Amino acid sequence: MVSESEHRNHTHCLLRVPIALAFSFAVFVAGTATAAYLSQPSDRGCLLAWNAPSNHSNRVKLIAARPMTGLSLRGGNSFTDTWTKGVPKQTSTEACLLTVAKTGKIQFVTGVWRVGHVSRWSWGHPIPTTRPFFANVRLLSDGRVTKIYSH
Repeated sequence: MVSESEHRNHTHCLLRVPIALAFSFAVFVAGTATAAYLSQPSDRGCLLAWNAPSNHSNRVKLIAARPMTGLSLRGGNSFTDTWTKGVPKQTSTEACLLTVAKTGKIQFVTGVWRVGHVSRWSWGHPIPTTRPFFANVRLLSDGRVTKIYSH
C-alpha cells in the first residue's frame, strides 16, 4: 500500500513530465516559426530590405529609371535555368521581387533572401509586355518605397 505522501510525490512527478514535454514542444514550434520567418520573405520584410540604408545605390538607380507606370514589391521565389551539355537544371531560392513597370515593358529587380535580409539586388533586362500591371508600392523621392493601401 502507498502512503499519501508517496502518492502526492508520485503524482507531482507525473505532472512534471507532461509540462516538460509541452514546454519542449512550444520551444520547438517557436524555433521553427522563427526559422520559417527568416527563410521566407514577407512583403514587409522585402519592404524593409529595399529601404535599408545598405541599399542606397539601388534606390538611386530606381529614381533614375523614372518615369514608370507602377511598382510592385513582393516576397517570392526566383528561378534560374541552366544547361550543361544539353542537360537542363533548374534551381530556385527565396527572394524579394521588385517589378518596375513602364509603358509596354516590365523589369524585375531580384534580391536573394538570406536569413532575414537581402545583401545584393540584381537588375534584369526589360521584358516587353501588354498585360495589365497592379502596383502595391509607390516610389518616394529618395528611392524608398511605401506600401499602397486600398480601401
